[in-house]
Amino acid sequence: YLSNGDGPTGNWFLKDISYLQTKPILGALRNAFAPLGVSIELWDRHFVAAEKRLLRIFAFNDYQRDCEAELRVGIVDLNGDWVLQKCENIHIGASSSTVRTVEIEFPRAAGVFRVRGEIRRKESSALAAFSEKPALVFEQIVPTDRQSNRRVCLLDAGGEVREFLQSRHIQPVDWDAELFDRSHTFLVNGESLRTRAYEPSKDRLALRVSDGATLILIEPEVGIEGECEVDVLEGVTLRISKRVDEDRGGYDSYVFPEDNKNELWNGIPPNALKMFNGAFGGEVVSQHDVIPSAQHKILARCGLGLNVLAAAEIPYGGGRIILSRLQVRGRLVEQGGKGLYDRRVDPVAQRLLFNLLAL
Repeated sequence: YLSNGDGPTGNWFLKDISYLQTKPILGALRNAFAPLGVSIELWDRHFVAAEKRLLRIFAFNDYQRDCEAELRVGIVDLNGDWVLQKCENIHIGASSSTVRTVEIEFPRAAGVFRVRGEIRRKESSALAAFSEKPALVFEQIVPTDRQSNRRVCLLDAGGEVREFLQSRHIQPVDWDAELFDRSHTFLVNGESLRTRAYEPSKDRLALRVSDGATLILIEPEVGIEGECEVDVLEGVTLRISKRVDEDRGGYDSYVFPEDNKNELWNGIPPNALKMFNGAFGGEVVSQHDVIPSAQHKILARCGLGLNVLAAAEIPYGGGRIILSRLQVRGRLVEQGGKGLYDRRVDPVAQRLLFNLLAL
């Protein structure tokens, strides 16, 4: 543990051991295993300005005696200054823990913040331990004029995309409506690509896309077990296979754009593509490989070695097909779930959908 810093076991300290200058990892471990500790139960990272949340705060006492402590919970900015804070005195029994529920309101202006919890012994003002979670705060997500004025023809078996667009005063065109041949954008969500409603429209759709329209496919792999090929348009198929990698969960929580300046990422900073609200591990891309048969440009990657396609653009005549595997499902409108891993409204997922409509 204590070494001179020269060998493989000497990776806890910087410079000469006589200085005892700890590396950040040792400081993090010291905080995590502090006998008087605190932990914030919060998996989400994306919030709307002025949003209120109930947080469960866990306080731990590993000493063999009761402890009187001060608990402080709130929001700090990137300088560490408190934007909001709530304090209370708590009693924690010997070798036990306690849970407090605290309501916090996020700042009314967009920005990058951290949710922070601190615990101190009552007899001392010294900080015993802290817990922090990143918090990206966004303004209410509304469409631009360009997005609102797009005529969007929608095939959405689950209905969530339609409900969200209507809540933002965008009335999508029904897939079998007369306006099909005059729509600018065609959006097919999830398993809708494999329904009977899609098959008869492929020839008409191919003509529209060839003439300059855009076809958007969102998470076409939903519900697929094993392997299959899905026909999109003439000359374009998707080979979809579910991976077997149980040792690491299968899904991916971090997505990396190829070009941050691409219109698809407007208003979405790169760190906002790391964990979406709700689901195990903030899942963003599922445990599938989706490979287009046609030439395509990769817009985003994920996975070990960044070898998993997360988003792509496929040229098709004078138009294009946009494939997005980023999961907006369950994150566009309130689903009512209260479980820790239930998907919740995510402003980044909402922004992503509007960006897709603007392409």
